[in-house]
Amino acid sequence: MNELTNSELASRLRENAEWCDANEWEIPICMGDDQREAADRLEAMENNHTEPDKAPSKQNDYN
Repeated sequence: MNELTNSELASRLRENAEWCDANEWEIPICMGDDQREAADRLEAMENNHTEPDKAPSKQNDYN
């Protein structure tokens, strides 16, 4: 398996979060918001070169 870059991983997390939103009534434990948060932090780390626990959180309401 190829290693993913942070950017690729963030993109996949966002795609999965969209799937979660579309299927939230069938699979409510999917946690799309957590996946978006992880993607936001990965992108912040990439842009700011920060530690994962110090990366800012966007905390947007996506629903």
